[in-house]
Amino acid sequence: MSLSSGLRSRRVSFSEERRRSWPPFGMIREAYESASKRVTTGELNRFIAMLDFDRAMKVHYITQASVRPPTFVLFTDKAKQFHFSTERF
Repeated sequence: MSLSSGLRSRRVSFSEERRRSWPPFGMIREAYESASKRVTTGELNRFIAMLDFDRAMKVHYITQASVRPPTFVLFTDKAKQFHFSTERF
């Protein structure tokens, strides 16, 4: 028995295929662009100024080291780790 014996094929024009599949590809492209966004150091510093971190540690500035996966580096006045809940934030 052939694997393709139960399969049926249908010819679809490119324009018809594009119309049927365009919305998901648009959402995929939007998600990819959002995930690939680089945030400037200035924007991150303004954001970090609004947060309430551990008073014993002062954050000097933050920068985005990598886009995928998003990786951020914080420069502080002390060489100790943040609480695990702050790291996940």
